[in-house]
Amino acid sequence: MPLPLSCRSITADWIDRAAAERDAQAFQTLLEDHYAYLHASGFGQELPGLLADALRGAPERQDRGEWAQALQGVLSRSVDGHARVREFRPLPGAILALMHVSGDRVVAVRPDRSGFLLPDFPFLTAIDGLGVEAWLAQVGTLVAGSGASWRRERTVSGLHLIQQSRRRLGRPETDTATLTLSDGTGSREVQVPVVPERPEYGVWPAPQSRWIGDVGYLRLPAMTPRAAPEIARWLPEFGPARGLIVDVRGNPGGMRDVFLPLLRALLPCEAGPRVVNVAASRQLDAEGAERLAGRHLHPVDGAHWTDAERAAVAETMSTFRPTWTPPAGSFSGWYAQVVHPAAPDEPRVTCPVVVLTDGQCFSATDIFLSGVQGLPGVTLLGETSGGGSGSPRVHALPSGLQFRAASMASFRPSGELIEGHGSVVDVRVPAAPESFLAGGVDNVVQAALTRLQN
Repeated sequence: MPLPLSCRSITADWIDRAAAERDAQAFQTLLEDHYAYLHASGFGQELPGLLADALRGAPERQDRGEWAQALQGVLSRSVDGHARVREFRPLPGAILALMHVSGDRVVAVRPDRSGFLLPDFPFLTAIDGLGVEAWLAQVGTLVAGSGASWRRERTVSGLHLIQQSRRRLGRPETDTATLTLSDGTGSREVQVPVVPERPEYGVWPAPQSRWIGDVGYLRLPAMTPRAAPEIARWLPEFGPARGLIVDVRGNPGGMRDVFLPLLRALLPCEAGPRVVNVAASRQLDAEGAERLAGRHLHPVDGAHWTDAERAAVAETMSTFRPTWTPPAGSFSGWYAQVVHPAAPDEPRVTCPVVVLTDGQCFSATDIFLSGVQGLPGVTLLGETSGGGSGSPRVHALPSGLQFRAASMASFRPSGELIEGHGSVVDVRVPAAPESFLAGGVDNVVQAALTRLQN
């Protein structure tokens, strides 16, 4: 999500070494005082050394963007997929192609999705003679987050930013790139131009809810206000469906309010309230409590609950064993989000449901998946989700640079930390290369239809 306008400021285009040193000290202090996942990995112990390395390589005077990139490199060592320095912008210079994840391979598609970059040769195996995995490793040095699916998606989608990676690898920044493309048995090389502007990925799969025969297909590309009327329109219409496909592939999250009517409709009416998220905040003031309440999270021992909700919370917390325990004294007590099944006058889903996911599903979408995982009649199909939840908070540095980092440690009711651990699918179906083409067969949707027919 973009930083709010109120957090932005006008600053100088250059930063001298003294300003960088002040930034580094403030950066470390802000993370140590406010960052929820500081000690969820070895990042907290590594942080002083990482900042020292960033300063050691800094010139006496540097462009703000270069310093922002150095700090982004530090954040990339953390588990937090939300973490980002606002002013970090990759260098201009991109391959005019869309790169997608297809299992353990990378697919290169024309920007208009009319075909593969090289017909009949969908898989990218090398750039400028260097294997694609080496390029992905370089892109990954600027990608925050530890979830395997999330990192794969983020690094693959950043492959086309060729000049950024070339500079960091010390390779020539020419105006063309040589791509090696494979059909799975043989390979061919093709030379393509490097253009100033990156291609636009757009929304894919296309945002078009519809009937597919007697199966409802609900497409939610983001948990934004636009999704709310989509759910409100189609849920009642899909009432008589023989099956329902909920496609949240590519959904990076947004607001929890958006998916609540859908989640309520999927919960069995006889099941009672369900805990879908347990969290603790690093922000201990009233604003921190408000941020949690805005995510429907309330103290597990608070007076907010009805008797039924209190019983559901108590049952969850009686077996809750977090896979990582937030340090005592630095966090609030535990908070929980509870969701009720739909009321009798609200839409309900009683048919079998298949939810389509991939590694781009993140944040609020991970909470939705946590809520539906394991429900009777619901199957998760596709690829493991990105694994991210943290209520990111924006901080400003003395130079005016701004960064965001998680203020909340977020867990599934099982106790599993969500950050870095996506919702594992019940049925893994990697996207086929043709599914990224306009008019191509979407094999993931086809697999869902087959499952519902059986």
